[in-house]
Amino acid sequence: VGSDVAIAKVDGQDLETHVRDLELVIARARALPFVHSDRLGVIGFDVGGMAGLVLTMRNRDVDAFVSLDAGIQYPHDSGQPRAAPHYDALALRVPWLHAANLADGPPRPAEKSLFDEAVHSDRYWLRAPELGHADFTSYALVEGRGTVPGYWAAVTPAGVAGHRVVAEYVRHFFAAYLTESDVSNALFDQALREPPTESSITLAHRAATPPPIGYDELVRKLV
Repeated sequence: VGSDVAIAKVDGQDLETHVRDLELVIARARALPFVHSDRLGVIGFDVGGMAGLVLTMRNRDVDAFVSLDAGIQYPHDSGQPRAAPHYDALALRVPWLHAANLADGPPRPAEKSLFDEAVHSDRYWLRAPELGHADFTSYALVEGRGTVPGYWAAVTPAGVAGHRVVAEYVRHFFAAYLTESDVSNALFDQALREPPTESSITLAHRAATPPPIGYDELVRKLV
């Protein structure tokens, strides 16, 4: 929901509204007795991925982040989220899985992807070139879903199958980094070594480089 109207706009004001809404939800959720107080995973689709990215960059409580077909790899025509006050590629320091189709690229000349710039994140890029935008959401599972011009194509068996593959990657990503599941870690390692031949979906990975210590940590080490 946008700041002034029901439909969200891709601008600085509405993006900040989304981020503040997420921070409110996190605070309320942590007050519930069945919610883990120390483990926090964030997932966002489309502009929700932009909001989740900014939230993760400025909130060190986030432990893992997933973006689904969000325009965050390269500069977006709207200028967001890179124009957000707290946007900093080096501040993305948690494991990150980005799943998207080919709309993420190729880049314009001299443009670097966030995948290149976020060097302090243990990051994965799941490319699913045959999926439509809606196939990254549960709309992929709606039987008989028709075409909506300008938004999405009709549901297809390939879209359903691709959605399930992406969902499995997301499930194992969170299990690996939030619950330290050995099974999920092994499945990610296997996918990197032996990508599935029956699918056009590919997975790339770059390990994080340790960030430099800050002033407070330096003082603690000296003391």
